[in-house]
Amino acid sequence: YAPLPSPLDCAFGYALGHTAATLVCERRTFYVASCANMHLPVAEWQPVAVPFSFLYSPCGGPSQNLDWEIPKRSGAMRPNLVEAYEHFREAWVESNVLKAPGPLQFGDGADVGPLGDRPLTLLADAIGLDELKQIIQPIRALPPAVCIRSEPLVIRDIRVTGNLSVLEQRRLRYVPDMPPYLRGPLRAQDEVICPQACSSIEGLARSFPQTYGQHSAMRLVPSEADFGGFEAARGEKSTGSPKFSVEHHHPGLRRPRRVGVVFASNQAPGFHSVIAGVFDYLSGLSPPAEVIGFPGGYEGLIKGYVLPIDKEVVDQYRNLGGQDMLCFSSDSGYLAFKDHLKAVTGTIRAQRLDGLVLV
Repeated sequence: YAPLPSPLDCAFGYALGHTAATLVCERRTFYVASCANMHLPVAEWQPVAVPFSFLYSPCGGPSQNLDWEIPKRSGAMRPNLVEAYEHFREAWVESNVLKAPGPLQFGDGADVGPLGDRPLTLLADAIGLDELKQIIQPIRALPPAVCIRSEPLVIRDIRVTGNLSVLEQRRLRYVPDMPPYLRGPLRAQDEVICPQACSSIEGLARSFPQTYGQHSAMRLVPSEADFGGFEAARGEKSTGSPKFSVEHHHPGLRRPRRVGVVFASNQAPGFHSVIAGVFDYLSGLSPPAEVIGFPGGYEGLIKGYVLPIDKEVVDQYRNLGGQDMLCFSSDSGYLAFKDHLKAVTGTIRAQRLDGLVLV
């Protein structure tokens, strides 16, 4: 189970969600959303996107058929970290200078919270059975699970806010910070800001015939109409409100768009923050877009499992860890065969999607 996301995870995921939603509206296909300048305050982060094919490099000899893979990052420490460690090692050996940031819920003074937020193993020896049951599950009557498909049976349970821990309930109300101009109309601006990893353009063209010609990465910038507002907001701290106060307009947007979202990798903090960012941006469009989730990862996408994502669903999972909103099945953790791709294409057509976001 993925740990609770840190404030950095929430802000990063929320910004990625807005970036991915903008790419869909701009009809930019096969790009990977990211952020630059993340060593700076959130207000100075720069949302960017990189062509997916930029990440690939060929493997195999000249006489072999080329396979394509994304190079794995080295596990070695960066040289400056090694030097810093060497610098402090003697002092660390001689004295205890361990720095422990502590659990993320610390920071509200010395109050340890209500009785219901104590460890259950501690409470079990101190209170009666009925009181313990009430603390474990204050709301006894649970709503029925959402039936996604009857044959085979695919269901998803519904969270009851009153049964969540105090920490989880507080995290639902937490508002992540993000660059101020992500709150207004955006456009994608082509820029050559990263190198092409691939050395074989011919092989890349054979493997990615529709997208190999993407020669640049992109930055997201405010639309010309709202550039003055962005300049005024640059020096202000973002309020982090998940609701937009402006309508976003994109050329050719004459009908509500349908955008799909699927969890396409193993658990990591911030999955739910990405979906929250996607939903909040798209719901601020005029007209608002419709967001469709595919439970079970690629398996749901292949088999066409569909779960509508609305504000009520998103608000149940904001800033929480794990992948409970859509789940992820490791049984079909990747698209391995042509019939998988054919099935995914069929799902996209059947759902009339204008875009698909893989998290």
